[in-house]
Order: sequence, then structure tokens, then C-alpha cells
Amino acid sequence: MFSNRTVNPSPNRTSIKEANDHLQLLHERVVELEATTQEQSETLKKKDELLQTTIRDITDLKDAEIHDLATVIDQLRDRIKKLEHLLREKDQQIELLNHRCNIAEEVASYTPTVEKLLSAMKKLPYKASKHSSLKPRSRSTRSHSQKLDKKPASDNNHPHDGLVNSVDGHASVPNQSFADLRIGRSFNINSNFSLSEDDEQSEML
Repeated sequence: MFSNRTVNPSPNRTSIKEANDHLQLLHERVVELEATTQEQSETLKKKDELLQTTIRDITDLKDAEIHDLATVIDQLRDRIKKLEHLLREKDQQIELLNHRCNIAEEVASYTPTVEKLLSAMKKLPYKASKHSSLKPRSRSTRSHSQKLDKKPASDNNHPHDGLVNSVDGHASVPNQSFADLRIGRSFNINSNFSLSEDDEQSEML
């Protein structure tokens, strides 16, 4: 297992040179790796900053969109409330119109009766003219009765026609003149009543 060869304890120049060359290559390799690591670190740092900026922009955009959507939701809720209120008003109007429609249908059901009533009323002008002709006659009888009532009052102004002076100096009419006035008024009323009855009988004929 062990070789019989003896190792020379003192290195020669060739081995020292080879060792130096090897160390130099290692050093250069380490420097290259450090440079590569530094470059990659800077690249990763830049990428991280870019990603952070991108994430920040996306977050701001997300928050803005959420705010806009929340505003739209609030507006839609207000619109829903207004539409619900309008719907309730429309329902009330529909109920009112249905009630009016029922009333109109009920009134329309009486149309034949109303037409018959109108046709019957159109046949009444002749009788109405008779009633209108009675009015001047009744007015004339009233004026005649008023004249009769005024005559005794004018006659009472004379001092020698049976006036009786009261205690306070005012003239008073005797009992006989009051009786005459009552008889004249009752005669006028009876004559007016008889005239109206005759007119009604003539209309019925």
C-alpha cells in the first residue's frame, strides 16, 4: 500500500511556480465570481425596485377601482331606493285608477237609464211653457192683493175714517178694518189656489 519512494521535503522551483500559477488562477476566478455576483446583485436589486414600483402602481389602481366601484354601488343603491319609491307611487296610482275605472264602469251601466231620462226630459218643453205662463198670472194676483192691502192703509191716513188715537199719539186701526183686511187676503189666497188647480187639471188633460 505504501510506496517505497521517499518524498523530497524541500520543494523545487517547478512545483513552486506551478503552485503560484494555480493560486493566480484561483484569485482571478474568485475576482470574476465576485464581479458576477455583484452584477447579479445589482440586477436583482433593480428588478426588485421595478417590481415594488409595479406592485405599488397596481395597488393604487386597485384602490382607485375599488373606490370607483363603491361610488357606483352607492349610486345604484340610491337609484334602487328611488325606483322602489316610484314603484310604490305607481302602485298607488294604479289602485286609484282601478277604483276610478270601477266607478266609471258602474256609471256606464246606468247609461241606458240616463238616456231614457234625457229622452223623457226632451218631451217636457210644452208643459214647462205652461208653467212659465202661470208665473206672470200669479205675479199679477200678488200685485193685486198688495194693492188691496195698501188701500186700507192709505185710507187710514184720514182723521175722519174711524181712527182711534192711542195714548202715545200714534194712530191705530179699528178692529173692523183688520177683519176686512183678513177677509180680502183669504179671498185672494183662495182665488190663487183655485187658479193653480185649474191649470194643473188642464195640463193633465
